Amino acid sequence: MVTSEGLKTLGLGLSDSLEELALTKCDVIKRETGFLVELAQSLQNVKTLDLSYNHMLIDKDFASMISSYRELRKPNIRRCSRLTDISLISLCKNCKHLKSVDLLYCNGIWVEGVEFVILNSPELRNVQVEDRKLSEAARRWMASNFIEVQS
Repeated sequence: MVTSEGLKTLGLGLSDSLEELALTKCDVIKRETGFLVELAQSLQNVKTLDLSYNHMLIDKDFASMISSYRELRKPNIRRCSRLTDISLISLCKNCKHLKSVDLLYCNGIWVEGVEFVILNSPELRNVQVEDRKLSEAARRWMASNFIEVQS
């Protein structure tokens, strides 16, 4: 088992070169308040971030963390069931170069949040989301901008 201190030390050592980070089912997230924010501050070059299956991750922690990932291209928050549309607003506000977003099975994310990401991410090329969460406006935008959807 890796501790939060171990991950932070690793983050500091790789801060300039680490571009992909996977914290899938990471129990440190729920045990250590502020862990994600501290880690993000030392890993600002991350382009691919996998936070999937972190059921305890909440909007406040996600928003605080995501503000450090200005270069993020591919976030994966699949099955982060406590995140809501508020997290998607933070994501778009802070990450201007999104290319692919995995939003599958996020129970707190709805049609409006998905539409917001699609309409406010000019470099977006791929979205993974349930079909029922795509509005007509989002579908039209995706078709005219060659954005692929996977559900």
